[in-house]
Amino acid sequence: MILNKTNLLVVSILFSSIFCSAQESSLKLTCKMGEYAVGFKTINTYDYSRSFLPIDGSETKKGEAIFRPMQISIWYPAKSNTESIKIKYEDYFYLQLLETGVVDLTTARKKKFVEKYIKIEPVIINKFYKELNVEMNAIKNSSEANGSFPVIVYGPSWSSTSFENALMFELLASHGYVVISSPSIGPYTRNMSSGQLGIEAQARDLEFLISEVRNIPNADINKLTLMGFSWGGLSSVYTMARNLSIDAWIGLDPSVHEAYGSFEESSYNNFSSFSSPSLFFHSIGFIGETPFYDKLIYSNAYMVNLPKIGHTDLASQFIKLSSVGGEIRNKAYNTICNYALLFLDGVFKKEFDYDTMTEKVFNPTKGDTTFMSIKSKKALPKPKVLCEKYKNENLMAFLNSKNIIGRYPKEAIQELIVLLYEKDFKNNANDLMKWFTKEYDLNSYIKVLSFTAIDETVEMFVEIYKNNNENCSFSYSELNHTAQLFSMGNRKREAMKYFDLNVKLRPDSFQAYFNLGIGYYRLNDFVNAKKHFTNCLNLNPDERYSNLAKSFLEKCI
Repeated sequence: MILNKTNLLVVSILFSSIFCSAQESSLKLTCKMGEYAVGFKTINTYDYSRSFLPIDGSETKKGEAIFRPMQISIWYPAKSNTESIKIKYEDYFYLQLLETGVVDLTTARKKKFVEKYIKIEPVIINKFYKELNVEMNAIKNSSEANGSFPVIVYGPSWSSTSFENALMFELLASHGYVVISSPSIGPYTRNMSSGQLGIEAQARDLEFLISEVRNIPNADINKLTLMGFSWGGLSSVYTMARNLSIDAWIGLDPSVHEAYGSFEESSYNNFSSFSSPSLFFHSIGFIGETPFYDKLIYSNAYMVNLPKIGHTDLASQFIKLSSVGGEIRNKAYNTICNYALLFLDGVFKKEFDYDTMTEKVFNPTKGDTTFMSIKSKKALPKPKVLCEKYKNENLMAFLNSKNIIGRYPKEAIQELIVLLYEKDFKNNANDLMKWFTKEYDLNSYIKVLSFTAIDETVEMFVEIYKNNNENCSFSYSELNHTAQLFSMGNRKREAMKYFDLNVKLRPDSFQAYFNLGIGYYRLNDFVNAKKHFTNCLNLNPDERYSNLAKSFLEKCI
C-alpha cells in the first residue's frame, strides 16, 4: 500500500498501534555475528570551529549563526549482559530528529515526523512500520568490552543518516570493530549541497569524528579505516588524501568515480597520497568507468562488482525502509558485509599481504560470476623504494616487466630520475631518462636531447624539476624561471645554458632572446647581450619587450 491523501488515517492507526511484539525484518543478516555483544551510543555535540544556520523554531534569532551540530553515533564491542534489552530499529530512525539539535522525542513529534517522511520517501506503509519495530542486535549504552579495537569512520551518502548502514555496523562491532558515524549535513543547513563546499563539509565532519575517536574507551586510534557510501565515499577520499594515519579505505559505490572531474580539479589529485589498502563495492550503475580505482598505483586495491543490484541496495536503511526487498538484495547486502569484514580482518588481524588476500578472500575465480565479479591489483613500490631496491641494472628490467610497464604515471618516473641523480646513481638516471623519453613519447624531451648530451639533459632536468614545483616539461616558463633564479644569484654562468636552451627550443620567441641578453648583461658580457637584445627586436616584440630591449641596448656600452 503506497501512501496517498485518502489513507493518512491509516498512518495514524498504524502509528498508535505499533506492534506489541518484535517483527521480522525483510533484510536478514546471514553473516555470523562475532564473539562480542554490540554496544550503541549517541553523542550530540558541536564543532566549535564552524558556523551553522539555526533551524526554524530555535531560540536563536533567525539568520544568526550557531556552531555546527555534530550527532555522533557509535557502535562498539560490548560486554555480554543477558538482562540488557536490545534496541528496535525505530531507535535508529528517530535519531533523525536530533541531527541539528536535541529535542524531546514526544509521541506527537515522532508522529508528525513519520507523516512527513512517508509523504517524501517511496515507502510501503505496512513494511515501513514493521521494520521500525524490528529488534536489532545493539544494546544502548552497554559497557565497553575490554581491549583495544580498530576503528571505522563512516561517511553516509548524500544528506543521509548516521545509521545508514546500521546492520553492517552491528556485525562489525560484534567482530571487534568500533564504528563511528555522523549524518551527511550541508555546510550551513541540514541538506547537503553540491560541489566542493559540500564535499569539504563532510570531509571535515569525518576529520572531526577521527578526533573524537580518542574519547572512545576501547577504540584504537592507531588502526583507522575510512568507509563511505556514494557522496560519503567521495568525501572520505578527500579526508584520506590529507591524513596519513588512515590504514584502510572502503568505498560503497563511491562517487569519486561518478564525480571524478571534481576530484581531478581539487588539490587532492595526487595518487602518492593513497597507499593504504582499498576496497571498492559497485552496483550496476557504478561498474562502468572507475577512474579513481584505475589510477590507484600505490594501494593494494580490491573490487567487488554486483551487477544485479541498484545503488540504494548498498545501505541497509534504504533496503529496509524503501526497497521492495527480495532474495537478490538480501544476498548482495550479506555479500558486501562479508567481504568488508574479511577485508578488515585481513588488514588488521591477520595482516594478509596482497597475494594472500587475493588467494584467501578476493579470488576472482570463485563464486557465481553472473551475480558477482572480483578484480584486484597489487600496489607498485613508490619511487623512493624503487630507488633503493633497484639501484642497479635490474631497475629497467622491473619497469619493462609485463605487470608494470605503463602503470607508473609520468610524475613517478620524474621523481625517480631525480632520486637516482641525487644519490649519485647518475648512469642509472641517464638510462632511465632515455627509457622515459621513448616509452612515454615525450616530444619535448626528444627535442632537448637533440641539443644536449644525455648527462647534461638529466642535470638540467633535475634543476628544473626542483625549481618548478616538482615538474619538468622543458617549457619556456620552467627554463626561464630556473635560469633567472641562477642568474640573479651566485650561479650566473650556469644560468646561461638554460637561457640558451630556451632560445634553441624556441627560435621564434622574442622573450627567450631578451632573457638570454639579460643573462649576458648580468655577466657584464655586453657584446653578447647587445647581440641578443637586437635579435629580440628583430622578432617584432610587443611594446613592453621592445621598450625593455631598447633600454638595455643603450646600457650595453
